[in-house]
Amino acid sequence: MRTVLLDVLVFLSFSWWLGQALSSRALAVLGKPVFRFSAFHLESFWLWPLILCGAVVLLDLFFGLEPWSYAAWNVGLAVLFLYGLQALAIVRFVFEKFRVAGVVWVLLLVGLAVLCASPQVGLYVLLIIPTFGVSEQWVRYRIPREPMPTERQ
Repeated sequence: MRTVLLDVLVFLSFSWWLGQALSSRALAVLGKPVFRFSAFHLESFWLWPLILCGAVVLLDLFFGLEPWSYAAWNVGLAVLFLYGLQALAIVRFVFEKFRVAGVVWVLLLVGLAVLCASPQVGLYVLLIIPTFGVSEQWVRYRIPREPMPTERQ
């Protein structure tokens, strides 16, 4: 039971990755623009469902709103998953900006998966990553790199 959250995270991540990979190939054949993971960004209105769900969960702790708390937990975890994807997209953008090798990205994802499976650290990792994604609502992390003088065409 300790790895159920990790299993769900791996399943959702792989499903999303596979869908993006297959659609990217199809779009490339058609000559249409391809989605880049580093460009994934949630609009600011996604913050409101997260705040509302957090408020319902807190109210449930004090007043016992049983049926509403189940829905709030499910919607809240789904929105947190999306903000976690946004945080990973920020990291991917930084990796692309500084031309970090692709193997480092894979090692980072494997390392995060291993940390999530750890009972001592997993909860902290699963809280920090979506918080980083939420913080992009107020802090602009994705600033494009200016081309070097030798890179201009």
